[in-house]
Amino acid sequence: MKKDIEEFRQFVLQHPKLIHEVRAKKRTWKEVYQDWIVLGDKHESWNQYRASRKKKTVQNEKEAVNKKIDVQQENDSKDKKGKTLGDFFSIIREVNISDLQQHIGQISGAIEEIQRLLSYFQSNQPASNERQTETHSGSHPFHKD
Repeated sequence: MKKDIEEFRQFVLQHPKLIHEVRAKKRTWKEVYQDWIVLGDKHESWNQYRASRKKKTVQNEKEAVNKKIDVQQENDSKDKKGKTLGDFFSIIREVNISDLQQHIGQISGAIEEIQRLLSYFQSNQPASNERQTETHSGSHPFHKD
C-alpha cells in the first residue's frame, strides 16, 4: 500500500495541474487516486494535467501534496475507527437484555442435550465393540459347531 501511495505522489508531482483542480474543489484526492488506480499513469486523459514548472515550485507542490495526503490518511483512519466504535455502541444500545438471556438459555439447553447424546453414545460404545470382537472370533449365530 505504501508503495502505491509513493507512486501516486510521484505521479501528482509530474501532473501539477491536478493539485490546482483539487484546491479549486473540482475534484478530491480520493477521486484522483481512484482514477489513477483504474486508468494507470500512462492514460492520455492525464496529459492535460502535465505542465513544466520551475524546480522550486515543484518542490513546494511536492511538500504540499505529501502533507495533504498524510493528513487525509490520518483523517480516514480516525473516521473508520470512530464509525466502528460508534456502530458497536449503537448495536449494544439496541440489544434487549431479556431477549439475550433467553437466547443464552436456549443455547445452554442445546449444549446440554448434545452432551447427553455424546455421553449416551460413549457409554454404548464399549458394548458395541465387544459384539464386534465376538463376531470376528468366530461365534457367528449361524455357525455350525
